Amino acid sequence: MKTGIQHLILKEVILKNLIPRITIIIVTLFLAFGCTEIKMMQKLNSGEAVIQDEIDITVPFDLRGHAIIVKVRINEHPKEYNFILDTGAITFINEETANELDLEQGTEVPTWNDTVKARLVETEIISLGNAKVKNLTTIMFDFVKYTGFQKIDGFIGSDFLRFFKVTIDYGSKALTLSLDTEPIRSVDEGYLLKIKKPLPLRAPMVECRINETFTSDAMIDLGSPHCVVLPLSLLDKLSGEDIPLIKSIGIVAKWPQSTTDESCLSRIESLKFGDFEIENIPVIIADVNDILLGEDFLSQFLITINYPAKQVLLLPLDNMQFKHNMFSTGLALEKDDDNRTVVKGFWEGSPADKSGIQVGDEIIEINSINISELALFEISSILKNDAVSAIELLINSEQGEKRVTLKKETLLPELK
Repeated sequence: MKTGIQHLILKEVILKNLIPRITIIIVTLFLAFGCTEIKMMQKLNSGEAVIQDEIDITVPFDLRGHAIIVKVRINEHPKEYNFILDTGAITFINEETANELDLEQGTEVPTWNDTVKARLVETEIISLGNAKVKNLTTIMFDFVKYTGFQKIDGFIGSDFLRFFKVTIDYGSKALTLSLDTEPIRSVDEGYLLKIKKPLPLRAPMVECRINETFTSDAMIDLGSPHCVVLPLSLLDKLSGEDIPLIKSIGIVAKWPQSTTDESCLSRIESLKFGDFEIENIPVIIADVNDILLGEDFLSQFLITINYPAKQVLLLPLDNMQFKHNMFSTGLALEKDDDNRTVVKGFWEGSPADKSGIQVGDEIIEINSINISELALFEISSILKNDAVSAIELLINSEQGEKRVTLKKETLLPELK
């Protein structure tokens, strides 16, 4: 069995407004055994916050789909780079950006593919606004080549954030990093939870209780677009309960450590964190290691993660509302190597399934728009918009071109 240290999961990059509900790419770095592993872990335990007069530093962010985009400077270079903020990742830099900055390159890191090269790189200082961390060792690889994200230069992960109290305000699109990391003693509003920060990712984990029957740790993962993802390993604990299970056809949700394409759409009776409870919440069940709490869940709160104090405060927004069903065509799309938009998978029994669409079919038009003129996040916005009740597609399949209209439906059984 491989340990979390042997499997350094650099990140699941799942941009829901780029490709709905599917994984574009996941980079898994496998650390070797023995001395090499120890040396790498020492490197990845590097970094130190720069102490300064300004205690609370607030910076704006943009949202691209679910992804939080922040402006980052490296080694006091005047150019600002676009990084994704992701609590479920470690910090890494695109190879082209690292070369542009002439960063010192270190040990080559084995990857999931012999053709993909990654190295440790040394940084003197990384600045997110005036929040600065010095001497942080990061990972470099050709991010753009393997994702196609031309305007993303890297990720800011929990190895950077671990020095701060971090507040994410989705409503104001503002990120605050504070050097005031004294523990929060009590709160009049919201839910104060303890977190764990297991190596190597240091991603914040909270304990949750499912259906009042068992507890498990859940990752606060800003990089996941889904509301809640449960590991397939929990199916045995859920098997005795009356829950709906809708299987995937093709690939709808998959992660790098996944050994199967299988995933399910379901709904659980309750999900509880301390005194906070959500009832009848849809979940995706997939081959992941941990429960994942993604953007659809986290954006319902003003979130404060006090990394040094090992606390998270969830303050519900006034308009907080969790859905009890999924209103969807059930269709999952992706871009292939030739930049064609193709069907990656769909949920069994969904409008996409009943239409006769097949995995691998090419989409030419969506709602009379040439799909080649649309960015993936624009395509996803159409598919996910609850105000759009029907999707008209021009499809190129083995039988030739045809038009298909998908009328969105609620995919899970209605609550009694």
